[in-house]
Amino acid sequence: SEFYGLNNRSRFFTKIDVPDMKIEADVLDPGQTYQIELRTLAPGVEGISTLDFQTAGLPPSAGSLECIPRNGSFETARVLSAPNWVADDLPLSYTFGYLDEVAGVQIQVPFHSEPITGMPQFRIEEVPLGISSADWSIPLYVRVSTIFGAFTEAVLQVQSRPPPDIRAAVDKRLDLAKNNPDPVAALGNLNTAVSIVDAPEIGPGDVPDPETVEIFEDVLETMAIIDDTNPAPVTASTAQAKAGLITTIISGGVKNELGMDALENLVISSAQANLFSPYDNPALMATCFAGIGAILPDETSVTRPGGQSMSMKTALDRGGSGASDEGMAFSASWLVDGQGASLNSIGGMDIAARHIWSTLGGREERNHPAPDPDSNVVYICNSAYCDQPGLGCYRRISDPSEGNSPRAQFFMCCDAPNPKSLCNSPPCWFASRKCPDSARASSPTAARPTATAAQRR
Repeated sequence: SEFYGLNNRSRFFTKIDVPDMKIEADVLDPGQTYQIELRTLAPGVEGISTLDFQTAGLPPSAGSLECIPRNGSFETARVLSAPNWVADDLPLSYTFGYLDEVAGVQIQVPFHSEPITGMPQFRIEEVPLGISSADWSIPLYVRVSTIFGAFTEAVLQVQSRPPPDIRAAVDKRLDLAKNNPDPVAALGNLNTAVSIVDAPEIGPGDVPDPETVEIFEDVLETMAIIDDTNPAPVTASTAQAKAGLITTIISGGVKNELGMDALENLVISSAQANLFSPYDNPALMATCFAGIGAILPDETSVTRPGGQSMSMKTALDRGGSGASDEGMAFSASWLVDGQGASLNSIGGMDIAARHIWSTLGGREERNHPAPDPDSNVVYICNSAYCDQPGLGCYRRISDPSEGNSPRAQFFMCCDAPNPKSLCNSPPCWFASRKCPDSARASSPTAARPTATAAQRR
């Protein structure tokens, strides 16, 4: 048909002197069989070859994410399930986890190492601490994938309240991590330990709390033991989870050799696994840069770092790279807050522009679709205005104009103006799990046991 004409460069790219053809994304229909014909011409000779292939089916749909119980202390054991998902290509696999945020970068932290096949259910003994300004809520997610990699993600906000004795709770998590046979789950124990402390970021001139520093150093030492005895596989998700953990600890005051060694080891292992890509893993790059920026005394020099790994210290002492402002001067914050390849600038700048544009028309009676029954998450939030404080929006970015690979961003509806989006009529969406200190998101999770969600575009 005319739609499949090879002269249409928006769908196909070919060159007459090169035996290659590129088919752009979203040109072919799912679950269909196609045939490609190659004709080779030479003086007096013509060769023809054909290739039949079939496209994978649509991503999973019609299912939900459920958590029982939905609300409670972070120490409350919960059962996560993802019932009723259907797809053309079976079997399906399931990955459960939670959404976190480090230095303005949103990340997915899985609860387990390998995707679950068979019964779509996972028991978790504890959920990381929720956000105090959002009624202790935390977004959980499930990624449901077909055998060909097509996937759908659903998100559910649950409540996870703090313990009465923080030090005892931290020590218990450290012991669980040391004895956990699953290194990814052990990393989750460490993340939980850090979330319990809920330490603020330490700014220039601030003095960190000694007890917090002691706890964070214990976490880094435990992580080093696990890396030596039962290391987690170096994947994009585990590297991102570890980067978030290390950056949070450094930002909380561990600006010494222990923090720098942990960060350097992570950077080296991630580089060796070819994980640093501004297109595939922008959040990992942004989080690592945020960690570097947090451990340095300012954002333009590494000549007087607050913490140095032994290998970096040796390089500096020898006058190598970084021995002078001219030799290694850079800004770590450009990637997170400036015009570099942060999650917002690569995948989310378009939604930021839409939010600002929407304020020209002002607030509507309804500013986004209503959440699914018994859910407090929507999947479309193109306006800067939202309708219900405490509501979350999980917006998946799959438009090629908004980035070269799919990613997602979580927004929280808060009862406060948002100067970044020019929303002056609250409640407003904030590109974060947290609400500003001036407002609390009154979470609507309290009496709702389940949620239903399917992928939206």
